[in-house]
Amino acid sequence: IGIIIFGLAPDIGAETLPDQPDLNQRFIERLSNDADKTIGLEIIIAGSSPAPESQFGHVFLRFIDSDNDWSNDITAGFGLKNETKEPLSYSKAITGGYPVALEIREFSALWTNYVIRQGRTLSMTVIISTPELRRSLIKTITAWATTPGKLGDYKLLKNNCASLLLKLLKEAGLPYIAKRTVLRPVYVETHIRLLGISP
Repeated sequence: IGIIIFGLAPDIGAETLPDQPDLNQRFIERLSNDADKTIGLEIIIAGSSPAPESQFGHVFLRFIDSDNDWSNDITAGFGLKNETKEPLSYSKAITGGYPVALEIREFSALWTNYVIRQGRTLSMTVIISTPELRRSLIKTITAWATTPGKLGDYKLLKNNCASLLLKLLKEAGLPYIAKRTVLRPVYVETHIRLLGISP
């Protein structure tokens, strides 16, 4: 599950995600049913690589549960969804034209794809959170996953995996610097630390 197919435009760096509503629903239900077992949050950044399509990195949110098994922790990330059989359009990926895809999967799938298959690094940044905040975040991501069109069109410089993740955190009640734009996923860690919500 959760294998990411990269976009065909080499200088876009946008992640093209498969449509997986059934998997999303299954993991959302697990998050909601086991909300009290979520004991922590992390931002995970897949570093850039020499491959042009990976130069911007990618960012995810990790829900850490209490079972001491890192592999089944649930992660959430955003990319674009190309619903046609045509090659990815440079202009549409930048200005809008592809819907945003939300992908929710277990950490083991993320590790397999990025570390084992692609040889990329993963960096992890803890988000300081309370049980109330974690429950709010689960409620928010559930609403996002079940509301068609909620996420709008993917835009490389305005509505990408990094900016969407920060919007998710803001809507759930975390601080947010409204005038600061995070263009590259690899800068999210710095942004989180500037907000003072990371140790």
